[in-house]
Amino acid sequence: MPRFDGRFFPSTPISNWATGKFGVNGWYPAAPTGVTPTEGDQEVALTWTEGNTHGADITGYKVEKNDGSWSTVTSDTGSGTASYTVTGLTNGTAYTFRVTAINSVGLGETVSSASAAKTPRGVPGAPGTLSLATGSPMTTALNLSWSAGSTNGAAITGYKIQRSTDGSSWSNVVADTGSTGTTYSNTGLTASTTYHYRVAAINVAGAGGYGNEPSLATGDDFAYSTTGTVSTGTTGLYTWINWTSTGSLVVSAGEAAIDVAVISGGGGTGYYYRAGGGGGGGFKEWSSQTISSTQTVTIGAGGAAGASYGNDGVQGASSSFGSLSTTGGGMSPAQDTGGDGGSGGGATNTNPPNGSGGNGTAGEGNDGGDGYSASAGGGGGGGGKGAVGGNAAYGSAGDGGAAGTHTLPGYTVTLAGGGGGGTNGSVGNQGAGGGGGAMQGGAASWAPGLAASANTGGGAGGMNNAGSATGTGGSGVVMIRFLT
Repeated sequence: MPRFDGRFFPSTPISNWATGKFGVNGWYPAAPTGVTPTEGDQEVALTWTEGNTHGADITGYKVEKNDGSWSTVTSDTGSGTASYTVTGLTNGTAYTFRVTAINSVGLGETVSSASAAKTPRGVPGAPGTLSLATGSPMTTALNLSWSAGSTNGAAITGYKIQRSTDGSSWSNVVADTGSTGTTYSNTGLTASTTYHYRVAAINVAGAGGYGNEPSLATGDDFAYSTTGTVSTGTTGLYTWINWTSTGSLVVSAGEAAIDVAVISGGGGTGYYYRAGGGGGGGFKEWSSQTISSTQTVTIGAGGAAGASYGNDGVQGASSSFGSLSTTGGGMSPAQDTGGDGGSGGGATNTNPPNGSGGNGTAGEGNDGGDGYSASAGGGGGGGGKGAVGGNAAYGSAGDGGAAGTHTLPGYTVTLAGGGGGGTNGSVGNQGAGGGGGAMQGGAASWAPGLAASANTGGGAGGMNNAGSATGTGGSGVVMIRFLT
C-alpha cells in the first residue's frame, strides 16, 4: 500500500488538513492465524496469534462458530487479548471457529482460516440402577451390575467402583475398570458382612457422579456336621449333601437358605403269583428353606411284600427333613390290581380298566394298570410327579411303572416307577430304573454325586413263581443343597 509521510492513504473521509497531511493513522488489521480450540463442558476455549495490526492497536475480535452454518458468537470481544471462550454450546456436537481482528480503523477485511473441529464434552452422567447379587463363593464374593448412563459428549471408557461397610466411609475397589462392561465381581470379602457399593462412569473429561448406593451381605460361613450315611460334594455354585440312612444335619454356626428334596420309600408288591405291582416312591421338593438349628433326617424304608398268599404289599414309609416330609409310596391293594403311584405331593388317580396306565397330573404319582385277568399281576405304580403307571396284559406279568421326571431351574430329578406284579408263571417286570430304580446321576441332576443304586425311592419288582418275598419297595433318600 503506498504511503505518504508514514501514513496510509485514507480509508475514511478526511476531516483534518491542518497539518498538511491527509488520511488517518493505520489501516484495517490483517487476519489472525493459528486459531486453536480446546474443548470443555458446553464450551470451547480459543487461542490464536495476532496478525499485522497495520499501524493501529487491536481493540477486539469478532468470533464466529459453525455447527452446520456460520453464525456470530460475538461481534466484538472488546479486548485485544488473543483468546476467547465460547460458552453455551451443546455437548456432543462438533464445532469449527474463525476470528476477525478489529482496530481503530474498523473490522478487518480478512478472516482467519477455520479452526479444527472440536466437540464439547463433560463428565458422564451417573450410571443406571446398581444391583447386587450373591457371588461365588457366596461367603466371600458379591456381583455388581448396572447400566450405562449419559455419555455427555464423550464415550465412556471405564467405571470407578467404591465400597463401604458403614455407608459413609468409602474406598476404591477399582479406580478405573478400563472397560465399558457393566458388571463386576468383588471377591475376597468377609463372610456375614454387609457391604455398600457405588459406581461412577469415566470418560475423557473425568469421573462423573455416583448413582444409587445399594447394600448386600455376604453369605454366612455355613458350618455343619452330619450323622447317618451321607455323600457330599460341590457342583458349580452348590454344595450338596445326600442321606441314604436316617441321621441329622447339625448347624454349628451361621444360617443358610437351602433347597430340600425328599423321596419316600416305594410300596411292596402282593404275595405270590398274580401279585399286584409295587407303588413308586413319593417325591416332594422345597426351595429356600432357612435353617439355623439341628434338623432330623428320616429315610423311609420300602414297603414289604405281602406276608402270605392273597395279602397286599405294604405301603412305603415316609421320608422327612425336619418338618418337611412326603407320604410313602402306595402298596398293592389287591392280587390283580397294580400298586398306587407314589404320592409326590398329591393324591393318586383311579385305575382305568383293562390294563391301561393311570393318567397323571403334575405333582401326582399314578396308579398302575389293572390286571387283565385273574392270572395277571397288576402293573407297577408310576414314579412321582406325574409319570404313568404300568400295564398288565392278559396272562402276562405287569409292566413296571414309568419313571417320573421333575425339573426345576438348574436340576432334574428322575423318580423310578414301581415294579410290575407277577403272574401265575413268571416274575413281574421291573419298574423304571430296575426294580424301582434310583435317583439319576449326571451333570444335570439335582445332586449329581448320588450313585444310582437299586430301589432308591421306587417301588419293588414283582413276585417270582415260587412265592419268595422279593417284592420289597425301594428305600427313600433325602437331599439338600446350598450355595457355597
